[in-house]
Amino acid sequence: MNFVNHSIQKLREQIEQRILVFFFEIKFYSILLEKEINIKTQQRIDETRSRIKNIKAKLNGIKELAKLSNDENRKKVDYRDKQDKKLQYIRRERFDELITYLFPIQRVSANEE
Repeated sequence: MNFVNHSIQKLREQIEQRILVFFFEIKFYSILLEKEINIKTQQRIDETRSRIKNIKAKLNGIKELAKLSNDENRKKVDYRDKQDKKLQYIRRERFDELITYLFPIQRVSANEE
């Protein structure tokens, strides 16, 4: 009877040891899996950040081009406005000259009458 109890006790210890080893293995592999998941997650985050950085750089380039284009357009519009003012002035002068040739009436002042 003592031998049977001793064998049962040994079997219990072996089962407990195997269970402990099994749980340690599970914990070890879960830690490894967690580290691997964290590494992959960090890689995805880094890739996303680099894509965002590239997109920001492209947008900044586009903004600079738009700014330069707006500056050039503003200069052209200002130049066109100046030329238009000059043209209007010349037209007024020519029209005044034409009026004097078409209607050659001399203006008489009130003192001369």
